[in-house]
Amino acid sequence: MSPALATAVLGLVLVLTAATFDAEPLYVPGIAFAGLAFGAIAWVALGSRGLKVARTVGARTVEEEQVVAIQVEIRAGTAVLPTGVVDDPLLPTPA
Repeated sequence: MSPALATAVLGLVLVLTAATFDAEPLYVPGIAFAGLAFGAIAWVALGSRGLKVARTVGARTVEEEQVVAIQVEIRAGTAVLPTGVVDDPLLPTPA
């Protein structure tokens, strides 16, 4: 379960608990948690719409200690990406 989904579930549980036990102070954090979680999910979905990431490895087989060319191509989608980091396990350092 993703952290955003877990936060949304926590918010919904707080709202249901507030409704069950008539505890009005639990409505505020419950609605806030659910709203933040759904807002974060929507923000990421809109920001990554149309984003393409492709990795091309230069060789199928390589002997030990030989260099392999790896090309990582990133194309922005509908939203312009102001900054970003490519953290790939095959890269020696993030690019």
